[in-house]
Amino acid sequence: TLAKAQKIDYSVVDKDDYRDMNFEIIGKVGGNISVYKNFKNRHDICVYDNDMQMTNRIKLEFLPERTINVDFIAYPDFAYMIYQYQKRNVVYCSMVKINGEGKLMTDPVDLDTSHTNGMGENKVYTMVNSDDKKKIVLFKIKKVNDKNFQLSSFLYNNQMSLLKKSQFGLYVPDKDGNFTDFMVDNDGDFVFGRATRTGNREYVNKVDLVFKKAMEDTITKIPIAFKDKSLDEIKLKFDNYNKRIILTSFYYKQKKGNIDGL
Repeated sequence: TLAKAQKIDYSVVDKDDYRDMNFEIIGKVGGNISVYKNFKNRHDICVYDNDMQMTNRIKLEFLPERTINVDFIAYPDFAYMIYQYQKRNVVYCSMVKINGEGKLMTDPVDLDTSHTNGMGENKVYTMVNSDDKKKIVLFKIKKVNDKNFQLSSFLYNNQMSLLKKSQFGLYVPDKDGNFTDFMVDNDGDFVFGRATRTGNREYVNKVDLVFKKAMEDTITKIPIAFKDKSLDEIKLKFDNYNKRIILTSFYYKQKKGNIDGL
């Protein structure tokens, strides 16, 4: 009798890897497997072959000391690294292009800056990309007061050319709530939700869906109410083929009861 199973390859022990190390699998770039590793102020790109043997380790010496956050978007032959760092009271969001050997293909490019009130290392920008990786959105949210937020979004194509910069306000009548995932579809349309938790803060009973067309500055706010149901965590997904937004959650008919469905 024959049976098929996965083949699992392990890398050798690396003396520079620590228990508290941060890492991210960038993906398969240029035929190699690229992994980002970070421990304190050290940032490396480790390159592995298909047998998980390390072929190169590139120290990212250009990253400033106060680097706050690093994100990657991988393509077949290169990857974009989008990172944030702070100098005094300014947070910079910058980008470099990296090849399959972990080496820089471009010099660092500053995409945007934000002034902060203090020296705390706080992430300001968030990056999301479409399923086909042809649209990239950077955005930041500034809290004006308890009920008002200001959102700035930057839409790029897969060449990191800026297509649209937008800024809009968002009024939030209640403070007991949170934002859902932020998503961008293959056309560059931007969507997110804000879930309201009234009464018992463990359950969601109202969601406002916020939708912005790629090349427009205005937003559409769509309230969604659930009459006899309370929801758990909200998840969003773009159905690019049918041009739909899928919103899903577990729901409860009774508070403090079991999950009744999806």
